[in-house]
Amino acid sequence: MAKERDECEGLFHDSKFHVINGYPTNMHGHFHQSIEVFDTSARKWSESNSVFSETTNTPQLCIEGTDKKLYTCHANDVVMLEDDTWRSIARLPTEVANMAYLVSFFGHLLLIGTPKYGEPGNAYKMDLNKRVWTKFHVPVEYSGHIESGCCLII
Repeated sequence: MAKERDECEGLFHDSKFHVINGYPTNMHGHFHQSIEVFDTSARKWSESNSVFSETTNTPQLCIEGTDKKLYTCHANDVVMLEDDTWRSIARLPTEVANMAYLVSFFGHLLLIGTPKYGEPGNAYKMDLNKRVWTKFHVPVEYSGHIESGCCLII
């Protein structure tokens, strides 16, 4: 990569590895909207003018769904990239103002967030066909801060 990045987001999409946003170490917390892409077949990095950076500037929120479409949270909505345009597909649950984590699995999105920073987390699952949120009970002992996560399907 040409740019040093802390707290960036990594995402495989369209057979390429995208490194999204982040910031230089000496600029702690001052996110820069930029994207570098590693083309795995050409084995080469390049800068991108992709639409990702217009929508998200924090890590862990831009994901590829099991349907190969891109999803992220923006304002109070979940949005999907379609024909180079982000469009709203669902409102976020009202109890989620501070999003901590978003992951895709088997045609669903799993969202974990809190009403306010520092409060216990709430977990929701959305079927991407029905676009309806279902709330999960999260025991207090499992509702702490989320640094990162993944979904590995074997």
